[in-house]
Amino acid sequence: MKKVPVFISVFLALAAIFSSLYLSSKTRQPDPGRIFTAAQLAPAWKPEVLDVMERVPKTDDGRTKSLHTFAYYELLRNRAIPSVTLKLDDGSKRSLPPVAWILDAFLFPASANRYPIFNVEDSEALLQVGLNPHDKRRDKYAYDELLPAREQFFAARTRIAEIPAEKRDRLENQVFNLASNLIRYEDLIRFLDFARNGVLIPADFADEPLKSKAGKTVPLSEALSGLKDSPTFKSFIAAARAGDRSSPPELFQKIDRILQDTTSIAWYAPPDAANPDAWVPAAGLIRDFLTEGPHAATAIAKLQGLEKLADLAADPAKNAELQSAVQSLGQGLISAAEATGSYKKVALDRGYLKAGLFDWAKWGFLILFLVQAVSWLAPQSGWGRLLHKVCLWGAAAGYGAIMAGILWRVRITGWGPITNIYETIPFITLMAGVFAVFMELIFKNRIPLIVAICCGAAGMFLAGRYEAGNAADTMPSLMAVLRSNYWLWTHVTSINIGYATVLLAAIFSMIYIFCRLFDITRQDKALFRMLTQSSYGILCFGLVFSLIGTILGGIWGNDSWGRFWGWDPKENGAMVIVLWCLAVLHMRLAGWIKEIGLHICTAFGANFCLFSWWHVNLLNVGLHSYGFTQGLDQKLFISYGIVSLVVLLGCVIKFLEHLAMQQKGGEPPMAPVPGNAPVSPAA
Repeated sequence: MKKVPVFISVFLALAAIFSSLYLSSKTRQPDPGRIFTAAQLAPAWKPEVLDVMERVPKTDDGRTKSLHTFAYYELLRNRAIPSVTLKLDDGSKRSLPPVAWILDAFLFPASANRYPIFNVEDSEALLQVGLNPHDKRRDKYAYDELLPAREQFFAARTRIAEIPAEKRDRLENQVFNLASNLIRYEDLIRFLDFARNGVLIPADFADEPLKSKAGKTVPLSEALSGLKDSPTFKSFIAAARAGDRSSPPELFQKIDRILQDTTSIAWYAPPDAANPDAWVPAAGLIRDFLTEGPHAATAIAKLQGLEKLADLAADPAKNAELQSAVQSLGQGLISAAEATGSYKKVALDRGYLKAGLFDWAKWGFLILFLVQAVSWLAPQSGWGRLLHKVCLWGAAAGYGAIMAGILWRVRITGWGPITNIYETIPFITLMAGVFAVFMELIFKNRIPLIVAICCGAAGMFLAGRYEAGNAADTMPSLMAVLRSNYWLWTHVTSINIGYATVLLAAIFSMIYIFCRLFDITRQDKALFRMLTQSSYGILCFGLVFSLIGTILGGIWGNDSWGRFWGWDPKENGAMVIVLWCLAVLHMRLAGWIKEIGLHICTAFGANFCLFSWWHVNLLNVGLHSYGFTQGLDQKLFISYGIVSLVVLLGCVIKFLEHLAMQQKGGEPPMAPVPGNAPVSPAA
């Protein structure tokens, strides 16, 4: 059999299965051609300042992470790309990493508001709120460009929030997301408003020492120091504790508004190990100072430090002093967290994103695919065998990088390798690739290796696209019901190994179908025997792991919810995979389906796997709510269609071959079931 048709068959099969897994929900677009002058941009941050600030700890989504991670996902949520590149009028470019962007938002909001960071996928969404969009349908917009429709955005968001998520149309989702992103962005640019603007003491405020400041604007730290011991404040607090809900004095209302605007950046670590959860933003410092909370003793000094930053940022001549002050702030925040043992995993968290192991693996696999394709041109030559060995070791290195990335995440979270829908993608990719590499070591005919390489590239591509589409931290805090390392390492991993093996078996079966399409005479029987043995054997593994995972899930459900089985969609999906694997293997052993029948049924099993892995999460019912996703309906139905077309192609091939054999008066013997004697007649 010629190698080129085999390569085409492998490529078509892999294209079919990986097209069915195309789950991205964002489209990345290049920057529009905006030109900035140096005066319009904030001063460039020194590398040593960024290095320190990237390592600053912050609590968010129920865990302590680096400021780099927080800024990365904030920028990804707004822009769909975690970086900003700005073109200057002198022909140069300035690239802003996530922390540089967020520092600009904190300290130079007027400049940051000009940066095109809001990704608008369809300009029709802007027409919905009365804005005139750019010429491009998809484009990036600056906050200043969206600001004229701010109230319309928020009014639309309030209206759309009353519509169930699954019933919103595409434009409603875009308007809702844009409005939500505007709210989050305004939290960032208002973080230091209190330090820039100060507090206007009401003209009628009669308590010392602020009486002499009546009618004047003073720093917040000074206002709080004068307010805390004032008779007006004490009487108001006493009345509030007694149940009085009358309107507070004007000065208290101003401070309350400041509290609302300074809640987004909780980077002040607990003052001692006795209060591990006492991470607070600037609002927490204010509250603790007024109520003798954990940070009361240091609150004023920390607020004065932020006020100093705002003063320095307002004077361009003091940029060097500003850079030094920001660096000192970051070092102080890190030292405070280290002193109370709250910094242990922050460096790991930053390092994970900076390392980008999944991205390295993705590009490595793409290069290996090209190298392997070249090696197929002369597979028996010396250089062809050398390239093959390079690809084999490269695939091992690529999957080593994926495994390292997964274990890195485990070290950060302290939980098992799969705690959310995103983490299933690299894990299933790893399992499928390891099985494929193992098959290559057994058969040594290059097809399993190219499958392993394509699995790695496609899996990492999907992981990146899903992360960009979801635009949220992929390591959020766990729901209470999931906080069991025993079950996360047993039930969840077993189920996902089952998904990986069922999909891998489907890939080998699709390769078989395409090979039959390009080689009707079946000249290379060893190739078909290998594909049949691979698909059959991997499907057996899929049955074992799916069955074990389903049983363990029932036991976990009994412990958590008081019932072994509740007909939850996720449970039903796992059961369908088990029953389908049992049915296919039973029909094969009983002789009800022949060789091509095995491959047709195995390929169709990919649909059941996709349904259990992704589709049940769209039903918005059941107790497995940790996996809910939105916006994938259309892509999944396309996936089902692609898989079904390949299956239909197999049925057509079977029918045509059956007619051809009838005309010749017989059929060739069937490739044997692995482990059994040959069975005839064949498919």
